[in-house]
Amino acid sequence: MHSSLPCSAALIALACLPGLAQAVEPAIPVAGYTLVHQDEFAGNQVDERQWNYRLGLRTGVNINGYNTKDAVTVGDGRLQITCTQTTVNGKLTNAGGGLISKKRYGYGFYETKCTAYMAGRGVHSAFWQRGMPNENNLLFEIDGFELDSTEHVASHNLYVYPSSKGFSQVPWPCRANVPVAFQADGSFISGYDYTPEGVTFYENGIEVARADFPHYCAAQNVWLTALNGVGKVDPDKFPGTTTFDYFRYYNKLRPGVNLLPNGDFEYNLDRIDLQEPLAWDETGNRNASQIVTGSGAHGAYWLHQGADFEFQISTHQDLDYLLPGTYVCSALVRSTGGQDYARLRVSDFGGVDQSVDIPATTAWTRITIPNIAVTNGHVRIDIESLGKAGQSLDIDDIRFETPALAGGSPVEQPPYRFTDDPIWSIGNDHPITFTGDRKFYFFDRKVGLGDAISVEFTLTPERLENMGILARMPKSGTAGWGVILAADGSLVFRLGSQEKSHDVRTPPVCAPGKAVRVACVYDRGSAWIAINGAVVVKAEGIPFTTNETATAGRMGDAGGVFQAVGDVMVRTEGAAPAGERSLPKALRGTLAQVAIRNRALTMDEIAPRKP
Repeated sequence: MHSSLPCSAALIALACLPGLAQAVEPAIPVAGYTLVHQDEFAGNQVDERQWNYRLGLRTGVNINGYNTKDAVTVGDGRLQITCTQTTVNGKLTNAGGGLISKKRYGYGFYETKCTAYMAGRGVHSAFWQRGMPNENNLLFEIDGFELDSTEHVASHNLYVYPSSKGFSQVPWPCRANVPVAFQADGSFISGYDYTPEGVTFYENGIEVARADFPHYCAAQNVWLTALNGVGKVDPDKFPGTTTFDYFRYYNKLRPGVNLLPNGDFEYNLDRIDLQEPLAWDETGNRNASQIVTGSGAHGAYWLHQGADFEFQISTHQDLDYLLPGTYVCSALVRSTGGQDYARLRVSDFGGVDQSVDIPATTAWTRITIPNIAVTNGHVRIDIESLGKAGQSLDIDDIRFETPALAGGSPVEQPPYRFTDDPIWSIGNDHPITFTGDRKFYFFDRKVGLGDAISVEFTLTPERLENMGILARMPKSGTAGWGVILAADGSLVFRLGSQEKSHDVRTPPVCAPGKAVRVACVYDRGSAWIAINGAVVVKAEGIPFTTNETATAGRMGDAGGVFQAVGDVMVRTEGAAPAGERSLPKALRGTLAQVAIRNRALTMDEIAPRKP
């Protein structure tokens, strides 16, 4: 175990100054962390105790590549992933590869140093974290970075999947695309801080993006990959190599915070098999266990063990990379009683197994296992019962945590809802600054979609010029929208497409350095704009709609070099449609409290909001 690294803002700033020949590795930019696990890629082979290889064909929209074990080597103190073309089943194929951690990681700070292949097109290098359907832990994806070769803009993403079958994805909480500050040797350091509040992304120790997504707990696998065959490929530039100097994971004690994923069984919703609780595994009579919906102790769902036949069942979950310390496990329960056993049990934590019986009760009752001394970084949590036909137990709100500090209480974790109003929001607690470079955010195609939409934000422009703010506007057609700041300080709500559109324009309302609250509403041919809670312009009979479904949205510009194609970012190529007007410039200024709804705000809802 290592002590936490010192935080030195001076060293971090020095490391990122342009023109320095020698990169200075930044310290952890957040305090209190301890290095828990690392792979420095010493020696001459992959540590297969820690890693699995990413193998097999990867296809999809704009993707066609094969991942092989041969592409992945260790040498010179680095993980090396070589991309080339090879023959697979008699066919010339783009080949790359990568590693996937055997164990799972939860809250903590993650970091790597990467030198991505950039000589030719087609290679997609990435440092990321995601579960896998076959392990029943596909809950989210955090992309520390995704970087396409020859480009200098990295994606820092958070996707949420409330379904192990890959559907019902939450509209992209964060797809931030930020120019990379490469060091003189072509490397950069990527890190992200996954906390109960969300994810903060760093490059070279400097914060570059933030995704506020509170109380979504998961333990998932880490991936280090270089996928070949993304978009157009330059085979004459192969072979090419992406290298990773290390992987490091830091953790810290979080008193009163539940570390157990899906402890309230809310993540399944009612969209997938309720006998497959996400993040959990089961042994025994699996058909004697299922998630039930109704009025639970904590939210709408809970776990029910019981059957109309004799049964034995265990629903269990393992947590790894815990810091040494004293933990508490508790749950809300009720039971018919009479089972041979019905209990909550913890084991494999470095001490003697502990359990507590689930009592016969018709009212939800809290049971607790205190003083769990974790010494080996691991714990297994079981809900297990052995009973006869007609016997059952219910369990909800299972928590595993270090005790709250003296005088404090456990951190309240409300039951999670994956769909809400607004359908997408960002910048609620931390304003997002744009400097006119190529930084922008994608947002999902299902955001700002339908017969009626509302777009709200607080804008503080750095200057007045023709700049894109938010848009989901296709190249052509009649069914998109965008919000633009004009050079005279007016705001434009544009309905239609880049090729043809109808503009609803305010009087000049913006000034450099002045925060203004904006609401743009479209409702079945009518549109209006409110400034600081008051409607200043309204238009009727607009012959355009907002129901185009193919175009991803953008924040920070109105559409330009890059587009979202499937789950990757590609460079736009080809001529623009005839009659297309020039696109607005990238935004210079800050956006905060962004909220988009797939419905019209009422006049009562359009009220002043403190910037």
